[in-house]
Amino acid sequence: MYTILILRIFYPISVYKFIKPQHFDHISVEHVYPQTTRRQCWASKYSHYNQKQRALLKNSLGNLVPLSKPKNSSLSNKCFEEKKSRKNDTVGFSYGCYSENEVALHGDWTAIEILDRGIKMAQFFQKRWSIKFESDDQLLKFLGIGFVIEKEGLDKSHYKGIARKLISKK
Repeated sequence: MYTILILRIFYPISVYKFIKPQHFDHISVEHVYPQTTRRQCWASKYSHYNQKQRALLKNSLGNLVPLSKPKNSSLSNKCFEEKKSRKNDTVGFSYGCYSENEVALHGDWTAIEILDRGIKMAQFFQKRWSIKFESDDQLLKFLGIGFVIEKEGLDKSHYKGIARKLISKK
């Protein structure tokens, strides 16, 4: 759902004229919380969500990271700790682009991290492309995972004004 949007964000149109068509095969989108969750490390973190909610979380903007296809394949369904960094190679998020490094800073990857990263990305969209979210509810609806706030027992006041907050320049 967000694949084209993610690719357009991280690989703007101006870049396309410099990339040969055969190189587009190397661009893909990693689902940090994997599409297929056979491992216990993922199942245990998301077991209190129903099947529809898990699908929404997996495909939510905050869970997606642009990667090369080879790197995406090597990370596949691994646990978050393995995706961050592996002892014997430099394939993990810790060794990648800014987006990967940002994800690697997290100690864990739960629905809360997906929601918070999605909000941060939506705020970036507001600032970068003047996309306006008229309300907090509209922004949460755009992300499709507002249910996380209630499900995780989060303080709703923390999420007040998120549509109006802009990320600061660093």
